[in-house]
Amino acid sequence: MELVRNLWYLCKPRILLAIVLLAVIAYLKASRFHILLSYESFMAAIALLCGVGGANALNNYIDRDIDVLMARTMRRPIPSGRIKPKLALSFGLALILTSLVAAYSAGIVTFSFLILGLLSYIIAYTIIAKRKTAFNIVTVLPSIACPIWGGWWMGRGVLDFEGFMLGLVVMGWGFLHLWSLSFAFSRDYIRVNVPMLPAIVSGSKAKWHITTSAIILIVLALTMSIYTSPAYILSVSILSIVMLYLIVKFIITPTPRKAWLIYKYTSPYILLVLLVYLFS
Repeated sequence: MELVRNLWYLCKPRILLAIVLLAVIAYLKASRFHILLSYESFMAAIALLCGVGGANALNNYIDRDIDVLMARTMRRPIPSGRIKPKLALSFGLALILTSLVAAYSAGIVTFSFLILGLLSYIIAYTIIAKRKTAFNIVTVLPSIACPIWGGWWMGRGVLDFEGFMLGLVVMGWGFLHLWSLSFAFSRDYIRVNVPMLPAIVSGSKAKWHITTSAIILIVLALTMSIYTSPAYILSVSILSIVMLYLIVKFIITPTPRKAWLIYKYTSPYILLVLLVYLFS
């Protein structure tokens, strides 16, 4: 059981469950709560679970050398010694292979979204850009949107402009979520030579990067009001006022603690925005 638990943690369960939940919300909205229990939808669900879990496991394997040096990540299964690197690699590859077979069985569009997501997260971000460019976050954004687009496709049978915009909202969330995290742990990123943009510039510059990403997220979220009711506008406006309050406090005093508060708020923010959108 201990091995199973550690393999589960290798998949970054909180990230995995959050992405699955966002994909489910997209599916329910696109299908108007008409749940179709078919072979294709079942295989798409397997592809999503195994694809995200496998990508996270491979990310843990590739980043094991820097994870052991960072306070936020040193307790992960590999750097803590609970999982051997070779086992992590084998486990991650097995999940990825399973996800590819399942996605191909679900259809070429689902397979394409999976490929795009995996290429974005594992190749473009983790292997190529993360340690080489300050704009590495840009390369990971498609992997955040692909589960949303895939869920929308499964629910409606087409990725229309509404579904595409929903993916952009989640991409906007990814920007703010990851940039506020990187500023909060800027010392860790500097120590391991990972040039996350807010971590390698002065606090006066970083606060405007984070502020801009917050404004982009809020604008994108409010743009979805063209497909919903006035209740959505009111709810998102209230949620965004709280966000702006945290941003203003960060602008006044750009400390890691205040960036951490923004980071912690971004998760319930995007979840509540999508839930309000779902029921509007």
